[in-house]
Amino acid sequence: MEYKYCPKCAEKLARENVHDQRPLRCQNVRCRFIFWHAASPTVAVVIEDEEGRILLTRRNIEPDKGKLDLPGGFMNRNEAAQATAVREIREELGVDIEVGEFILTVPDSYYYQDTLEPTLNIAFAARIIGNKQLAIDPREIAEVVWIKLAEIDRHELAFANNERVLKKYGEMTG
Repeated sequence: MEYKYCPKCAEKLARENVHDQRPLRCQNVRCRFIFWHAASPTVAVVIEDEEGRILLTRRNIEPDKGKLDLPGGFMNRNEAAQATAVREIREELGVDIEVGEFILTVPDSYYYQDTLEPTLNIAFAARIIGNKQLAIDPREIAEVVWIKLAEIDRHELAFANNERVLKKYGEMTG
């Protein structure tokens, strides 16, 4: 679905050429609001245990319910990416982490409320600190799976960005 109406004046939006791009633009001659529809930032976290296994979660919600996912989520307004990683892991898994090395950023999309939203995924390596007893949020996660990087079936992964993050992580850790 594409947005049809201006968020400022409610007139129709249409694609127009602006600075060599084609954003949506309000057709009201007094408003002319340009709706760039920027990507929403998200964070993904790669947690590896002492046995060299990666922590993946099995999604308990759509989109991609039942598929494997890296833990993480959407950034809040005015929140740093590393703070998002700490907050999301605490919310989803009930543990604290120390955010480590930056892995990469990956553009992707997320299907939400009948709309395909652009996302910019920021990935970090991290390690669990303190209490390592996981307490998953069953509203979002069906189960936690610890698996060696080489054994992850890419067809079982939710979202294209997970495969790219894990590939880059493997290159970094060799």
